[in-house]
Amino acid sequence: MPDIDKINVVSSDSIDKLNAILKSNIASVNGLIMVSGVGEPAAAYSMRLLGEEVGISSYTGPAIRVRRTGDDVEADVAFDSGEITLSSSISNTTASETTFGDFVGHGGTPVDAFVDTWYDQSSNANHAEQDVPSSQPQIYDATNGLITINGKPAIKPLDLIDALNFTIDRSSGEFSMFFAGQTSQRSSIFAGGGTSANYAVAAISGGSGAVFGNVTNTSLFVDGSASSISTQGDAYTAFNNNQSLITFFGDHTWTTDDLVIGYVNEFTGGFENQELIIYTDDQTDNRTGIEENINSEYLIYQPTTQPTSGLLYDYGSATGGTDAAAAYSVRQLSNKAVLCMRIRRDMGAGNPGDDDETNIGFDANGDLDTQAIADFCGTGTGYVTRWWDQSVNSNHAEQTGQGEQPQIYNGTAVITENGKPSVQFDGTDDNLQTSSSSWSTAGDLAYFMVMKTTTTSPQEIWNTRGGPRSFNASLTSTFNHAVYSTSSETSIAGTATLFQCLQTLNKDGSNMSQYLDGTLTDSDSSAVNVYTASAVAGIGARSSFPTRYLNGSFQEIIHYPVNQTSNRTGIESNVMTYFNIP
Repeated sequence: MPDIDKINVVSSDSIDKLNAILKSNIASVNGLIMVSGVGEPAAAYSMRLLGEEVGISSYTGPAIRVRRTGDDVEADVAFDSGEITLSSSISNTTASETTFGDFVGHGGTPVDAFVDTWYDQSSNANHAEQDVPSSQPQIYDATNGLITINGKPAIKPLDLIDALNFTIDRSSGEFSMFFAGQTSQRSSIFAGGGTSANYAVAAISGGSGAVFGNVTNTSLFVDGSASSISTQGDAYTAFNNNQSLITFFGDHTWTTDDLVIGYVNEFTGGFENQELIIYTDDQTDNRTGIEENINSEYLIYQPTTQPTSGLLYDYGSATGGTDAAAAYSVRQLSNKAVLCMRIRRDMGAGNPGDDDETNIGFDANGDLDTQAIADFCGTGTGYVTRWWDQSVNSNHAEQTGQGEQPQIYNGTAVITENGKPSVQFDGTDDNLQTSSSSWSTAGDLAYFMVMKTTTTSPQEIWNTRGGPRSFNASLTSTFNHAVYSTSSETSIAGTATLFQCLQTLNKDGSNMSQYLDGTLTDSDSSAVNVYTASAVAGIGARSSFPTRYLNGSFQEIIHYPVNQTSNRTGIESNVMTYFNIP
């Protein structure tokens, strides 16, 4: 028996070594680098430094090669701290020009800059190039600065026929495409067959997308969700000139290996590009992982994937509870949430960048990315146009009227309350409203909100608007939580405070209880059922009381369509600890 044990040990060791050798050899076959189950793409173009999550093991080259107008000098632009910031180092120019800013500054007179080469980050060196200056897409505008989408650098076709050419040595078979960018006109992401275009992937017409040409077995995903598609362009999926993450799978018969990003035949103009990754195999099994990686960088959409950690997981359906109907906060409540707020910057009328908007996510600690807000707003002021719902219901609270948007940045710093970012409502007309009605059914509910009022004048804080109301929190001479049916209401009064506090309402059967900072302040045992017809909620105002606007600040509200009697103290403890509420 000892001899057999020794043999087993030797055999096991030998097998491990053999597997390692085989794995190493397989990884190098046909240029495929197997990383995290994702094969290396055939071509990978991006405004960030890609990594193992999309099959790129390492890349040390530049991001793009640019040409400036005036003297047509060219330079390679490097990545800076993992992504292109375009203040990074450049090469092939004079010693006095060491950054992209120096390069386009051109001795004090800024000039436009165009992309000559978009470097392929795979090991295949399928660089996308354009030698004809008049057909090069733009990266920098002398007047308005860097071309961006949602605050991230982008390559923009300018003269409708701008295109970058590349080659993939594969004439037919399966392929997968992942793309981040946007367009407002009939155009293509990439196409084969040169300008004759025997196919074009995700072309657009009238604000809608489709796939044309010799492509079969197709499937299309927009912002992580399956969308309809047609190989002849008869069925469309709307993009509406919004930044999108477009994923496409299909089988193709290419008559040429020569491909083009941008202009192709009748599709004049191309998408504004931030990232394009093409695989010559089916990446269906890796789709969600790749999409999550791209979305975490470009902050395009809020996933509706069930969380696997965070407060919404701890007290959600995955742990035996019920998921929140909506959740707004200046911190990350779900590990699947990537977006916190959409911010508009006000630089003053007529200034470049005035009224631009961008999505803001979370930093490495799960807090609102205040540095990103400061970088975006600069000396301007910042307002919240959308507070992204972190639940799976997409009940985002937004405001399109510029004069009614609450403030988050004062021109110098992010507004805070007790050391945490805070959304400031002016008490005059500021409010955020939801557009959907995924709220509690008739019966129980609970909500937890961190807020502060600056006056005790009548004001609406959190409620439904219009028609019979299902719930609301307001302030008159006291703090009131009310639940309404079609014809009656139950209202309980608590303490009106002028300091940051956690207000909790919990309705369990016929009993409704209000808590201030975790302490019971009032209750009523004759609470009516909740009426939910056309229930659309709002933060800071209700249309039936247009003069009762919140005068104060908001940091978090989590609304549940069930009572949280068993979870209340746990949720309150989590909230109060984060916001430093005594």
